Amino acid sequence: MLKAIAREMVTVVTNNVTIDWTVRENVRANLRVIVKRILRKYGYPPDKQERATQTVLEEAEVLSEGWGRHDCCGGPQSKNARLPTIMRRNR
Repeated sequence: MLKAIAREMVTVVTNNVTIDWTVRENVRANLRVIVKRILRKYGYPPDKQERATQTVLEEAEVLSEGWGRHDCCGGPQSKNARLPTIMRRNR
């Protein structure tokens, strides 16, 4: 289940970020809503959703610097590099 959540999160977040998404609060708010919907869809515990959402967005900020790069040019080295930490810990 966590693998499915992580894959969907990566797909949705990467498809919904814009160049200035880290500074535009309306884009960040939309991403928070999307992430929370995905968590609810898979029955993620409600008491842990806020922290998971926060973690996903924090990691998306860090990873977004490399989303435009390819593996040969310094992009993520493994599939797990794209998974949010909270998902990797629970695998």
